[in-house]
Amino acid sequence: MIGWLAKKILPQTAVDTLKCIRKQVKNCRTLAFEYGQYRTIRRWSCLDRSGAPLPWYTYPAIEYLSSLDFTGKRVFEYGCGNSTLWWESMAAEVYAVEDSPEWYRKISALKSARGAFYLETEQAHYVGKIRETGQRFDVVVIDGKHRLDCSLIAGDQLAENGMIVLDNADWNLEAARNLRERFDLVQVDFHGFGPINDYTWTTSLFLSRRFDFGSRGQRPARSIGGING
Repeated sequence: MIGWLAKKILPQTAVDTLKCIRKQVKNCRTLAFEYGQYRTIRRWSCLDRSGAPLPWYTYPAIEYLSSLDFTGKRVFEYGCGNSTLWWESMAAEVYAVEDSPEWYRKISALKSARGAFYLETEQAHYVGKIRETGQRFDVVVIDGKHRLDCSLIAGDQLAENGMIVLDNADWNLEAARNLRERFDLVQVDFHGFGPINDYTWTTSLFLSRRFDFGSRGQRPARSIGGING
């Protein structure tokens, strides 16, 4: 009704402007409520629209990772948070190392026993913890402190068909180069908005050349905010 009335009483340029504004408002609503970003800003916590934990990665990276089947997979995280809880909902085992006693206490109270959780405040112990586990990991996440140093050894403990997640790759160009060149991994960049922040950034995946993770369902899945074709 409003659209019809606007066409009758407003010049065409004004009608076109209203259409543009309406589309832009819809985009904002999709980001704020369908992705749940408004909730994350208000609570300063990474959550989806239903209140479940999310990693602090870009939304495009989260959507892609959510499409993969991590059943039976082992994950190692540099840096903990809601991402640790999210990975636990997806994978068989999650190992994580944290340098902040406050975050360690907070997440260890929520984390299950599937894997291990370490507090290491000294840089050398923090970076080297992945080797101390004596395990190889299907997924290694670099999303905490000392990312450059972590990038130098992360690939040594990576399963032959696994992947490494480097968040804020656009701020850590040398770390990204190490993962590409030192370990011969294929870099795939996911740029965009994500939880909490009012700017875009890049979460990059570094895939083994034998990467072969299955999918959780039909791919591509319908994207958040998408419409049926």
